[in-house]
Amino acid sequence: MLFAPRTIYVNELKGLFKENLHDKNGWGEPREILAVLGEPHCGKTSLVLKAYENRADLCYFSFKGQSENCAQKLLAERVERYTGIKAASDNWSDIFETMKHLSGWHYKIFILDDIQKTEDYIGFIDAFEKFRFDPDRNNIFICLVGERLPTGMGKNIFPCTVNHLALSDVHKMLPKMDAQNSLLVSTATGGIPELVRLFSEYENFKDAAWNLTRIDSPLMNYMPHLMDHYFRKPEIYNELLTVIAEDNTRISEIGSVTGYAYNKCEKYLRSLVDVRILKHSGKCYYFRNIYMELYYSFLIKEKMRLARPQQFPEITDDYIKAVTRLSEQEYEKACHLHALNIDFGLDDLYTGNPLCSIRPSDVIEKGFVYHFESVIPYDGKMLFVKIVRDTDRRFDRNDLEKIEYAAKKFAPLYESIINIYVRCRPADYCERYAAQYPHIRFHEYDRLKWRDW
Repeated sequence: MLFAPRTIYVNELKGLFKENLHDKNGWGEPREILAVLGEPHCGKTSLVLKAYENRADLCYFSFKGQSENCAQKLLAERVERYTGIKAASDNWSDIFETMKHLSGWHYKIFILDDIQKTEDYIGFIDAFEKFRFDPDRNNIFICLVGERLPTGMGKNIFPCTVNHLALSDVHKMLPKMDAQNSLLVSTATGGIPELVRLFSEYENFKDAAWNLTRIDSPLMNYMPHLMDHYFRKPEIYNELLTVIAEDNTRISEIGSVTGYAYNKCEKYLRSLVDVRILKHSGKCYYFRNIYMELYYSFLIKEKMRLARPQQFPEITDDYIKAVTRLSEQEYEKACHLHALNIDFGLDDLYTGNPLCSIRPSDVIEKGFVYHFESVIPYDGKMLFVKIVRDTDRRFDRNDLEKIEYAAKKFAPLYESIINIYVRCRPADYCERYAAQYPHIRFHEYDRLKWRDW
């Protein structure tokens, strides 16, 4: 999937802090807490620290990998360092009572990272809830960071869900690659920061693929590690995900292939939705991240060939073809979503809304043939989507005249809106024309601000 750029998240976090800073009661009564949530390794902590960098009043603590006793001791020491008051290191209530003395004369930001780990801590939730609703505590901006909120915590918490890197962020992380290669990397990694970094030293995707399509590569092992992290028996879930990757998206189809009863199948799928591997619309289920779809549609089935690259040298070429195919599908879906969103405010291709669909159409007249990737009538207007796949030829005046002629022939009585998605910058004449006539819109694919869809 293709997501919002990092700068959007950073600016949003800064804005929320400023909003809370100028309102002594936060976003509402009682004071709300900001929660930055998302999948593992999507860059939540980096984003938060980036948003609040260079602040002397920042307090940070992470629960990652800590037992309850260890977490109590370390947090008590951290609070004592910030307040100068010693807290009991075996009592959550006493620790949070001491935290009330933070920010005696100026505003404080307190970040609690890996907050989901506290779900098993005895008494933590009760002590934290009592602390944050206490009217006598000092004005502290509290930011929780984690995969999810612990059970029992959530009332009056303002959520900010972080996704993986957008294409523009991937492109920035790969200074040696052009936009086309960055698109392939974005598809191959799903925008997962630690996977994108694997490609940073290469000049093109093909060279990187030759070195990274190995059975021991992090690119191949990220998904197994993630499944082990979430599930005690990942084999069942791997089977379901492999079936979904083969275009069996309805529960009835998934159950038919796997043999699981409807209620059992639904239970497993709900677990995959809860950990944000899948999302669903009605009774259909889809991958949230394109890397995960690639893993279950190709990588998991090719482990034998990946383990023997000398014996099966064609495996890398097959992998590149699979990534290229998926990247083209992703690009086309993203273009349609962008067009629907900017014109009609629609933001989901899977809502069941008849508008949210791809409707290819051809204009044929006396030897003249023109193809639109989608033509959608809505509210007295006709929305045209044209995707230009050439990477080395600029969209020129002749192309512009053809698309205008085709749109008028297709819908002479409608007001036309023509969104043209190009791989490289259009000719100067086309840019001037689009500036003068707003029904023509050019979008360069590496500049799109795609949202999560």
